[in-house]
Amino acid sequence: FILPIAATEWNIQNITGVPPHKVNPSDGDLAAINKENTLLKQALKTNNNETFWQQGFITPVEGRISGEFGGQRIMNKVPKSPHRGMDIAAKEGTPVKSAAKGKVVLAYPNLFYSGNLVVIDHGFGLQPIYAHLKEIKVKLGDEVAQGDIIGLVGKTGRATGPHLHFGASLRNLRFNPKSLLDMNNNLQKCFTL
Repeated sequence: FILPIAATEWNIQNITGVPPHKVNPSDGDLAAINKENTLLKQALKTNNNETFWQQGFITPVEGRISGEFGGQRIMNKVPKSPHRGMDIAAKEGTPVKSAAKGKVVLAYPNLFYSGNLVVIDHGFGLQPIYAHLKEIKVKLGDEVAQGDIIGLVGKTGRATGPHLHFGASLRNLRFNPKSLLDMNNNLQKCFTL
């Protein structure tokens, strides 16, 4: 079986005004960065047999898409890793909804890059990531319904303005979260065939 791979053009964003220590962390910041990486890695290992994902997903907050998955980030003129989520710009304090029913596997404040962070598990290792929240409205272990308020749009962590970083992971493999929103149409097609 041959799987053809198509070329694509990735967006390049030049972002200025990022606090310098968030672009070039000091040795003193490494402990905070390692803690964040460990917490996220542990949360993304969650894998159960729930099928909450089958109901489909809703957009967690309405707003302008200010950053796309896979785009190159150049922060304060320093090239950084490709973006691993979709940024949705919205007014600070705007409620953020759970995209689907699930269980909170991480709700942690003040992380170095992500700021206030929530991760929800929807079964079979499918977990959206909600970052830079102004406030977290859920706690570890909470079960949430689709549309429940899980936090408020903020600009915590490495952020230059209020927005939601909406990421997606399947068994610790990051992918474009727009695929979750597109999944609704694909699920409907599957069940009507």
